Amino acid sequence: ATDLSLSLIDELLAFGAVYLAVPLAEGKWRPETSKVEGMSKAVRVTKDSPVPKLGYVRVHVNPRRHVRATTENWKSHVINVTDDFVAVNKPAGVPTVPTVDNLVESTLFKISHEAMDGAPLFVTSRLDACTSGVVVLGRSTAAASALNKVIREQKQTKVYRLLCQGDVPLGLLRHRYRKLRGRTGPSIKPTLLRNYAENSDYSVATYPSSPWQHAELEVLTCTPVFTAHDSSNDLYECEVRLVTGRTHQIRLQLAALGTPLVGDSRYQPVTGLLDEGPHTPWKTGEGWFGEDPERICLQSSRVAFSLEGGGDFVFEAGTPWWR
Repeated sequence: ATDLSLSLIDELLAFGAVYLAVPLAEGKWRPETSKVEGMSKAVRVTKDSPVPKLGYVRVHVNPRRHVRATTENWKSHVINVTDDFVAVNKPAGVPTVPTVDNLVESTLFKISHEAMDGAPLFVTSRLDACTSGVVVLGRSTAAASALNKVIREQKQTKVYRLLCQGDVPLGLLRHRYRKLRGRTGPSIKPTLLRNYAENSDYSVATYPSSPWQHAELEVLTCTPVFTAHDSSNDLYECEVRLVTGRTHQIRLQLAALGTPLVGDSRYQPVTGLLDEGPHTPWKTGEGWFGEDPERICLQSSRVAFSLEGGGDFVFEAGTPWWR
């Protein structure tokens, strides 16, 4: 029994906010695939489906909305279509892929259904919802796998354009990076940076099992675009090339330098701060970071790669939204 109206249930089904799990035959359950003993992994259902005896339904009654996805002309966001790939200029404020409670308000779904006549598309790499720019989608699993292999081998060139608060020195920028799990608050998986060192007590070079990973990017250009009376408010537009591809890496590294990205409410509270071990003064429990922003001044401006026997590809996003 449910207090939800049939019309609301139909809307939630179409939205991708309903999941169904069914009982498994004895001996078929595996804890790594389902947290509920004896049940299959819950799968998303988008239309009315029978629920078997002892099956269960999970409903996300208040799915998180990404309203901008409903207002875009998605055909205008297609950069190029090849035999293997669709290159898209993703707008800020829309996730790359469906979220657990929202199937339809995502770049992948919208490009497939509103720009490619419902053709299946496959993810290679993702951008944060608040980031704009080039996203490359595979038109087949083989094409997506081939590009994912290039990405894993770090043979893809990815250049970002950004607007930040302060001048950033040109050249390589290196830190140690760690993703923490099991935290709560604004950041479920907060990330931390430390100063870079080839050999240290938190270096993978010293301890291969260390949770501290290498994070590196190259600052290619940095040009002043606005000068204020207070130099701390000067704005610079930079181009950076990713060497490694850690989650939120550019945002974290620029904030650590004291030059956070414009609009990045998540990392502005820790501007200029680095983790210094268990006695770091600013590490006072939860709430290290701010709320996730709707959009920030960060654009994936250029993606280039080559496939074995498949040619060379270069995709560019064009003028960023903040200009």
